[in-house]
Amino acid sequence: MGSGSCIAKDAGAIILLDDNFKTIIDAMKGVARLSQRPANAVLLIINQHL
Repeated sequence: MGSGSCIAKDAGAIILLDDNFKTIIDAMKGVARLSQRPANAVLLIINQHL
């Protein structure tokens, strides 16, 4: 993880297409799960681009 200011800068670059708070939380949980399993993250990226 980066520093708090780095995270804030990255979060500022996100464009929200859905302002539902539950959707945002679910997306954050998904990112957390993928960051714990890098191999799954690579497979997900490959599957999305095929």
